[in-house]
Order: sequence, then C-alpha cells, then structure tokens
Amino acid sequence: MRGQVVREPPAGFDHGDVAIGIGTLLRRFVDQHALGKVVGTDSGFVLFDEPPTVRAPDVAFVREDRLNFDRSRFAPLAPDLAVEVLSPSNTMSEIHDKVLDYLDAGSLLVWVVDPQSRTVTVYRS
Repeated sequence: MRGQVVREPPAGFDHGDVAIGIGTLLRRFVDQHALGKVVGTDSGFVLFDEPPTVRAPDVAFVREDRLNFDRSRFAPLAPDLAVEVLSPSNTMSEIHDKVLDYLDAGSLLVWVVDPQSRTVTVYRS
C-alpha cells in the first residue's frame, strides 16, 4: 500500500537462496555487458514522494544511464527491473500492490517468482 511502511517478517532460508541465485545470474550478465547495477533487498527505492513510498525488491536492476544519483542513499527512482520472490507470508493483494507500485513509478519489468510452483510471472509497463 502506498504511503505506508510495512514491516515484513524475515523470509525463510529457501527464499534467500532463490533471491541470491537470481541476483547472481543477473549480476554476472549485467557486469559482462556493462549494463548497470544489480542490487539486493537491502537497497531501497523511493517510488513516490507523496505519499512517501519506499520499496526494497528482493533483486533489482538499474541501467547504467540512470545511475546518476547519490548511491549512498535510497535510489530516487524505480528500478528498471524489480524481482519479488514470494514467501508463504505474502498475500496476493500485497504482491499485486507491489507490482502496481513498481509499474506506476516507472519500472519496465517486474518478475514475481514463486519457488513453490517454480514459476515466474512477468509484468511489464
């Protein structure tokens, strides 16, 4: 939900394994081709100022030409790609809200990864 800070419980071990696996593969490709930066869930993105909305996807990619901001702070933009790995505690409503936030803020792609069904649902602008 926009404008709210929602504290989610830490994800389980398998969730972290899936997220770092995706991040590792993406980072390898992005670095090989000097495309930009891939970051993990500790990196916040300010999607909206009013109401203040910060999201931290499990994995995110930002193109090189968009990295001209103070990178010691939250990124004041939406990632080009946001990856959310589902956890048992996630509701479909929460995931839907996250996807819409990313797309409304300018993300080009959002991947929702379901480790249980071994599927990826791709949303694009």
